[in-house]
Amino acid sequence: MIAFTRLTAIVRGGELGHHDQLSPPAPWWSLTKAALAAGALVLVAGGRLELDASLAGRPFTLRQLLQHTAGLPDYGGLPAYHEAVARRAEPWSADELLRRVSADTLLFSPGQGWAYSNVGYFFVRRLIEEATGEEVDAALRGRSAVRSRGAAALASRLARTIRRAHRRSSRRRAARGRQHGLCGRRRHLLDRAG
Repeated sequence: MIAFTRLTAIVRGGELGHHDQLSPPAPWWSLTKAALAAGALVLVAGGRLELDASLAGRPFTLRQLLQHTAGLPDYGGLPAYHEAVARRAEPWSADELLRRVSADTLLFSPGQGWAYSNVGYFFVRRLIEEATGEEVDAALRGRSAVRSRGAAALASRLARTIRRAHRRSSRRRAARGRQHGLCGRRRHLLDRAG
């Protein structure tokens, strides 16, 4: 049986900090998947990637990766992954991650099922990097062929949505703090997971 613990990282001024229960951090699960999908689709629209062609040396397509229908396994069910996180071990290299999840052994034939897979989006990241010749952060920030009006508009809308959610969350925390005789303070959460 796998026991999941709630891990939270609060970063202030580049230093790891602590949070209190009156100002819990806002969870942002899998936010990078939306950015990766948008970046990949901009590259498809620009003719730099193909949505329905099998990846080189792989039996699945970009579309199947984006829809979690490629048949790839995930690391979420690996006890070794959760043990490494709990020990705060060094992150596995890309090759080690793919080896540990047995990425070459599909759960089902591509397009014939559905299984959530962070590993699939790891492949999407690699496709973006290969198509642009840049690391993913540079590619998605618009310093490459991913930059376009559509991508910029999407990124801008996503940023506005996050800011609005943060403001609403901050107002609620401040109101709770006033109820308890405390002043509300902004908390920042840095979630670098994919």
